[in-house]
Amino acid sequence: AMAESRGAWRRFIFFIICIAIGVGAMMTVKSFSTVINIAIQEESKGLLAADIEIKGRWEQGLEDKKFQQNALPYKTRFQSIKEMHAMARYSQSNGVKASLLVELKSVPEQTPFYPMYGSMELNPPHSLDNMLINYGTVVDPAFLLRTNLKVGDSFHLGKTRVRISGTVINEPDRITRAFSIGPRVFISHPTLKEADLVQIGSRIKHRTLIKLPDTIELEKAFILLENGLTDKSLSLRTYKDMESSINKSVERMGQYLGAVGVIALLMGGIGVAMIIRTFMAQKLDTIAILNCLGAPPRTILKIYLLQSLLLG
Repeated sequence: AMAESRGAWRRFIFFIICIAIGVGAMMTVKSFSTVINIAIQEESKGLLAADIEIKGRWEQGLEDKKFQQNALPYKTRFQSIKEMHAMARYSQSNGVKASLLVELKSVPEQTPFYPMYGSMELNPPHSLDNMLINYGTVVDPAFLLRTNLKVGDSFHLGKTRVRISGTVINEPDRITRAFSIGPRVFISHPTLKEADLVQIGSRIKHRTLIKLPDTIELEKAFILLENGLTDKSLSLRTYKDMESSINKSVERMGQYLGAVGVIALLMGGIGVAMIIRTFMAQKLDTIAILNCLGAPPRTILKIYLLQSLLLG
């Protein structure tokens, strides 16, 4: 049987590969999804950089701010983040003025420093608050590539001139944005005020990041805020919401990969079946010769059944 089928193996290589890929994909998809979900659970607070996030298109009123401080435990930490788009104006090497649309992220210059969860990877590796003092900025490496500026150079934001102190390699809550239309630029709240970019009609995303102490449960704090805030246009979410959202995306990706594996497996199986059928049809003359030479039908059946089992 092995000698008879030796020349047919080349025709089965493609389909054997398809079956191997299909089986391998189906076996690894679940393991891959499990590993990703475990990693998300371990880093879920860093994905939001907070336990709870309150987000709105305008700054919260004094009444809501007082309510948060009174309703939550004493050791609760609050952090105000402002995000908006702005034009960075700079001079090119030939002296020509140019501009670039950037995503501004304004963070506090005093404690609690950003981020409260997770960590920022900067180059050079200094703390973010130190790099933002005295009109310093930390920019996305893409900003330097698109402007041909370098660390230590300056550019204009609104009415003020800022200095590039370094670049940001990684920030904890970047995944909270669906897409980006410009390089990221970090500045401090005082620098944003000096730039005078916040005007009536400005599209600003105000985020209040909350870090809870161990004395209160996340669900209880969320319900307190949801029921007590007077501005109902504010949206609230917890790090568990981020975890759930990402897990759903991973699950959908796993289903897609699983479907691809099943399709590859089915295509390989159908292909192998068709090739075996063709192979056996081509061997009818050989079977007839063996029969004429006196080979028992039982032996002929064993030879080609074994070939079909090995190749299929």
